Amino acid sequence: MLDGDSSPWNTYFGPTVTAIDAQGRPAYSPDLTQVDAEIISHWEARSTVAKHPVLRARYADLVWDLKAQAVQQRPDVQFAGIAIDAYLDGVRARFYKYPVVAVQALQRAIGLAVSTNDKVRIAASKGSMIARLDEVTEAREVASWTLAIDEALRNKELDLTPEETGALIAGLERLLVMCTATGPQFDPFAAEACARVLAAHYERDGQRDQIHRVIRSYGMAFEYLAGNASPTFAMGWLQPVIDEYHARGMAADADRVLRAYEEKGRRADDDLKTIQAPIEIPTAEFEQFLDEASAGSLRDCFDRISVRFVPKLRGIRDLLQELLSRTPILSRIPVTRIVDGHFAAQVGSIETDPDGRLILQLAQYMDGESLFLTPALRRIREKLAPDAAAILAILEESPIFDPVRHTLLSEGIEAYLSADHVKAIHVLIPEIEHALRRLLALMNVPILKAGRNGTTQAKNLNEVLREAAIQKVFGEDAQLYLLTLLADQRGQNIRNVVCHGFATPLHFNQQVADRVFHVLLTLARVRQAREPEGGADSSTASTGG
Repeated sequence: MLDGDSSPWNTYFGPTVTAIDAQGRPAYSPDLTQVDAEIISHWEARSTVAKHPVLRARYADLVWDLKAQAVQQRPDVQFAGIAIDAYLDGVRARFYKYPVVAVQALQRAIGLAVSTNDKVRIAASKGSMIARLDEVTEAREVASWTLAIDEALRNKELDLTPEETGALIAGLERLLVMCTATGPQFDPFAAEACARVLAAHYERDGQRDQIHRVIRSYGMAFEYLAGNASPTFAMGWLQPVIDEYHARGMAADADRVLRAYEEKGRRADDDLKTIQAPIEIPTAEFEQFLDEASAGSLRDCFDRISVRFVPKLRGIRDLLQELLSRTPILSRIPVTRIVDGHFAAQVGSIETDPDGRLILQLAQYMDGESLFLTPALRRIREKLAPDAAAILAILEESPIFDPVRHTLLSEGIEAYLSADHVKAIHVLIPEIEHALRRLLALMNVPILKAGRNGTTQAKNLNEVLREAAIQKVFGEDAQLYLLTLLADQRGQNIRNVVCHGFATPLHFNQQVADRVFHVLLTLARVRQAREPEGGADSSTASTGG
């Protein structure tokens, strides 16, 4: 059974298998083109003599649904009536093994009665739904029922009386109590399904207190479930409840759950497993890499390093497609990133969220590349022994580093060279942010945005890095690298982690300091562009060759 939107024939019933044949045409099994007048006649006969109501319903509904499409003859309305009666008989006799199928039978009976404007059978279908709802005693049936009841409550053609509406609402309220009470039928997910339909009904009636009551009821069921659960499971269950409370203006409830969420988050690391994959690099090859990285002048080394350690997106995208092929299940599972005891970012599958998975994979790739970046920078420092003045002289060649702030840059570089990671990272990250804003200003791109109450404020780093002008200067590879490393929650996000006070002592290490320094080298390649003929400075910029 399908519906008009899913069936290729705009019918209720549709094929069980859809494929493409050798000529590239759609192929169906079973195929409506194989249904002829003889088959329709057989269905008509069977619908009147079959003793089992499930069979009668199927034969009669097939006639009503497919006859016009298959043989271009209008079916007799009696077959709709036979189908309705048989569906209701099957539901009353509990001939449908699975609750969801019984609910579908009721929905189909109601739909047929409404479409044929059969008042008697509309009333019978509504009565059967209410009676069957009163018999539901298991949480596993609830999800199917909530969908059917929501559809009935919204269907104006069903013409529910106040008494019938009240009976459906009372049934849902009973199920909500059943699913939130501790016991064998406790099921927060089923309770949520009930509460959402009830909230929608009360919202139509403008009953705000009732909305909050039912939402709080299912929310507290999740709070109870999370109480004894592992931290990551608990956080996963509580996050949507927090979001729902906020969306409904239930501030006190949201604060209560946030406290429970934070408590679980403090123990989230207990759930996380460390996965190690040893990598063997031949010593001779690694030494050759270090010799090549440190060859030539300091400027040669820095140019080489700045280019080498900007990840190439084409390779990352190819890797994602390979993962989709080699690990199709894992590639289709959403990923949640936990940082400092909270869900910092959520990323969908490779197919549904390609940008998010690209940033996530890029961040992982950059972590792996630190195995090479850190030794390469160490070898350059050991071989060439640069001081802060020599490094600053190279940075000063780029116009995006404000001369007024060179003292701060020098302080940060001194700290980097002396392995004072805390000072280096704290000083250099704001200088990077300022340099990027200055780049926008040089290109006549506004660095301010509208604020509140008639004010303006500076664009944050995330907004700056998403400007088209940034990609124009650096290219897509370097733009996404900077965004992932500095300002995207799906990546390392080190600017926000540090500047918002989330960083712990573990964040201030050689690898992070080297990445920050690498960003300086990447920015240092920006040069002021020249007009083709006049020779005057233009308002554009480019990276050096």
